[in-house]
Amino acid sequence: MTATGYGDIADVLSFRAAWMHVIDRGELAGHVIFAQDDSGNHYACSASDEQIYFVSRRSPEYALVGTSLGDFLVELEHRRFDLEGWTNELELKPYHWEQASFRYGPVAAFHATNRKVEKQPLNEVRESPWQRQLPQRRPDGAG
Repeated sequence: MTATGYGDIADVLSFRAAWMHVIDRGELAGHVIFAQDDSGNHYACSASDEQIYFVSRRSPEYALVGTSLGDFLVELEHRRFDLEGWTNELELKPYHWEQASFRYGPVAAFHATNRKVEKQPLNEVRESPWQRQLPQRRPDGAG
């Protein structure tokens, strides 16, 4: 993120502080969600090996999309910024979010649904249709 900063790429991918969350459970535990596309899907990176993962909004699934942020962005440009076309071609793996929540920011639990997702402007913060908001934990650990 230090190389790209915050902003939008070709009106298909949004880098915002609001998207930044550490995943604390499941296959991508310890990865950081750093971006959201125009369909509401998220993108996470590993602090240890820099790999970039697509995290579906429509269902609890994910896929590797790049070995680094740089490689991911080069591939996105190579595909003429057709992020939706690219992600629709991915072979997704099941993600086990049963007890998933984010360590920072909004706490969310994820539940699968087949509901159709409508595209929305990138500047709107929105939850996945399979998320429900849980009470926020206070910094002092109380409540």
